[in-house]
Amino acid sequence: KVKHQNIIDYADGRTLYYDAINYRGSESKKLRILQTARRKLSDALQSISTSKMASLSLGDVLSEIAKIEQDSEQKGILIKQAIDNYSSILSHQLPDKDLHFQTCYKLALAWMYLCIVEKNVVDLLVKIEHYIKEADE
Repeated sequence: KVKHQNIIDYADGRTLYYDAINYRGSESKKLRILQTARRKLSDALQSISTSKMASLSLGDVLSEIAKIEQDSEQKGILIKQAIDNYSSILSHQLPDKDLHFQTCYKLALAWMYLCIVEKNVVDLLVKIEHYIKEADE
């Protein structure tokens, strides 16, 4: 039953994420949807911590929340959490080349966004170069 609930949490989290990115109303409502998605995906990862797709999805949700966040310090924290989720996927051997490429792409974007938020262009170039090379491997 626990595994079943976590699969439901994962599916709910993904659905809420897509609802949020397609939502055209107020940012506060969009943020509430994303926070619920974050909670659902975090719950799912508690017992299926090896789920690469759940980690990728949580990274996506955190990135979307960071786009809405007004406080630059909090924005940076959220982006770093997204980077941690994406990086956890690359710490495993990935037989799926598409997932590997997608993860490298999202990591490069997240690092780019973080470096812009933190106004750190040197790290930006180094990180983007790293993930472009990794995506080609």
